[in-house]
Amino acid sequence: MEDKESGNNKLLRRRGFGPAALAIFSVVVVVIVVSGVYSLLRLKKGENGVAESRQEISVLGTESAAEMLKEENAVVVTDTVEGNSSIIVNTVRLQKPGYVVIYEQSENNLGEIVGRSDLLSGGEKKLEIIDLDKVTKDGEKYIAVLHLDDGDEKFDNKLDEVLRSEGNLVGMRFSVH
Repeated sequence: MEDKESGNNKLLRRRGFGPAALAIFSVVVVVIVVSGVYSLLRLKKGENGVAESRQEISVLGTESAAEMLKEENAVVVTDTVEGNSSIIVNTVRLQKPGYVVIYEQSENNLGEIVGRSDLLSGGEKKLEIIDLDKVTKDGEKYIAVLHLDDGDEKFDNKLDEVLRSEGNLVGMRFSVH
């Protein structure tokens, strides 16, 4: 009579692992795979409680201020110097009320929020000052991103959605020197 047990099962038995250990191992592997897939899908949908957090981002208008100012919604920020606890937004243009939100940049991902404007009405504004939760240091990178107000006139990162144009965040990267 031919032994129908697989090579892997024979090896596990020789090492002292029985069918129960194999079953437990299989369940653990399935749970890990399912939770990993769930986490990836959850991040893609932005359900992690922080809008767009930990997702690789594509930001519109990061090439130049001139490129950004061609858009109907725009934000222009230039690089800043270390030791500041606020930044100056040179220009912000919103078609509807919203906010300029300053994120730390972590590689090509949105990091923590470190500052935001008060509610801005629609239209174009110049030289908006945004206080930061920290003092800037040389080499740090940030992204100024526009969020639309959900109508309650209070900033809520979960409810005030990120403005997009052609699938890209409407924002501008800047650095500290």
